[in-house]
Amino acid sequence: MFCGKCGANIPDGYEFCMKCGTKIDMNQDNTEIEHAINDNDKEIRKKKIHKPELFTATP
Repeated sequence: MFCGKCGANIPDGYEFCMKCGTKIDMNQDNTEIEHAINDNDKEIRKKKIHKPELFTATP
């Protein structure tokens, strides 16, 4: 199960998220949340950070 607020993995039987403290709705179906988190992870992995390369000239 995953927290609906922060997306942290919640072990079965826990009533509160260990990361953010949000009360967990035990009747909530977390499949939608899991898919959203997985999709978000894929988007983050696709993005690449381009760092400018620095060159120095020597006289």
